[in-house]
Amino acid sequence: MNLSAYVAQQCARHDVRRGQLPTALGLGNINKALRRLDALCAGEFFDADLLERMRRCRLFAPDDLDAAVAVTIDEARAANAACEERAELLRRNRFSPHLWVEHRPGRPDCTLFTLYWAGMNHFKRVAIPQEVLDMVSVEQRLQALTLLIEQLPNDASTWSRLHYGFGPPLLFHYRITYDAYYTFDLAQQRWSEERSGQPPIPTISAGRR
Repeated sequence: MNLSAYVAQQCARHDVRRGQLPTALGLGNINKALRRLDALCAGEFFDADLLERMRRCRLFAPDDLDAAVAVTIDEARAANAACEERAELLRRNRFSPHLWVEHRPGRPDCTLFTLYWAGMNHFKRVAIPQEVLDMVSVEQRLQALTLLIEQLPNDASTWSRLHYGFGPPLLFHYRITYDAYYTFDLAQQRWSEERSGQPPIPTISAGRR
């Protein structure tokens, strides 16, 4: 039994309405308390204070409460895994070869709002011309991409976009497929051998407080 079902069961057993729960838990702001409880029951947010209040409340048995929380955590993990699988499938279906820029490590210089608004691709991704993609051999494409990378500083808008937020580019990853890429090192001016997997791709997260 998950936490939502357990809370409903105990409320019915003790003839307590949902709106009375905050008072039973020693919380004054009813609406805020119910939102916290809903988030906890949905597995969206771990609320240690609320859980401790529930353990001390006469409506709930601590062992049964902990068991219900464990079920809720398992359900949330399964739901998150399924969501990530769907997102991964979507990314694979939408994939097209491109250059992905790796900058110096560290915090971005721009605000999180800018990153959310523009999207990571705006600062990290460079489109590859179709005539390059149409080249038969990988060697031809790498040679053409070397020229493209060398000419990027002459493209003011693109070069500015790649610098803004993360600083000067260090590496250019040619993502030839979703699961393989080549890396061009700007300092060494050469390409790596083909690598399996994906280049480092940062994510944007503001967290939850």
